[in-house]
This record gives sequence, C-alpha cells and structure tokens, in this order.
Amino acid sequence: MITTLITDFSKVLLFVKDKAFGGKLNALNKRLTEEMGDYPFFDYFRLNTELLDFYSLLKKRHSISLHIFTTGTIQEKARLQPFLQPLFSTVFSANSMGVSKEEPQSYVELAKKIGAKPQEVIYVDDQQANCDAAKKAGINTVLYSNNETVQKEILQLL
Repeated sequence: MITTLITDFSKVLLFVKDKAFGGKLNALNKRLTEEMGDYPFFDYFRLNTELLDFYSLLKKRHSISLHIFTTGTIQEKARLQPFLQPLFSTVFSANSMGVSKEEPQSYVELAKKIGAKPQEVIYVDDQQANCDAAKKAGINTVLYSNNETVQKEILQLL
C-alpha cells in the first residue's frame, strides 16, 4: 500500500517563465538574488498549481504523506512557503543532506527519515537517473514529463 509521495521540486513543481531558459533553477535564483536582492520571484518563476492541487487531493482522499526531495535551496524562498508549508510534511535537500540523487542509498536514507518502507513510496522526478536510483532502492517511481501522465501513473500505483 502506498503511504508516501516524495516529489522533486525544480522542473516538476516550479518552472521558469522564460521558455528559452535551459539552465538550472537554483543557479538562476542565485544569480537574481545576487543582482537584485529580494527580487519579484513570480516574475521569473511559476508554480505548477495543477500538480500541487492533485497532490493535495491525494493527501486528503488517500491519506498520503507528502514530501519534497530536491537538490538545492530555491524551495526555501519566503514567497513559496504559503504554497508548500500547508501541503508538505518535510522538505529535504540533497545538498544539505550531503547525498546525491543519483545514488540508491540516498532514497533508502530518505525513506528511513520519513518512516516509510521503500515499497510504500512513490517518487516523482524529471530526471531519469534519479528515478533509476530510487527504483534500485525499491521505491516506485514516476518520471515527470507532464501533469496528465504523472497523475495517471500515480493513480495506477495507488
């Protein structure tokens, strides 16, 4: 039985508004902060509200515990907290934990920290290498390509 959903943040729940941008969101956030200080965050980024709403329904209807596992720190921005704090129990950063998202052991540690067995967890990420590592740890994975596909695959796992 699935009890827990862990999701990546950048390029799953947060995107840049500039479609031509091909870099990393944490790097862009760092550059903008250095250039402007407290810059108008939502002028540059947009939340995936459709997927956030879907996650909220999972939490309510299926009593799923929700967590974020991301690489950097962009999710710590104050402007994001009203959207994240009510929904997610914990937010983990691979950099802060000193682990790599491409290593299966990272997901074993994560499941232990959350108090879930790997087979009870669904992990959503936009990077195949991260999904492969989570799968090797015994976790169910969904590779993010678009909201419709992710929602369909998660519901199939439930």
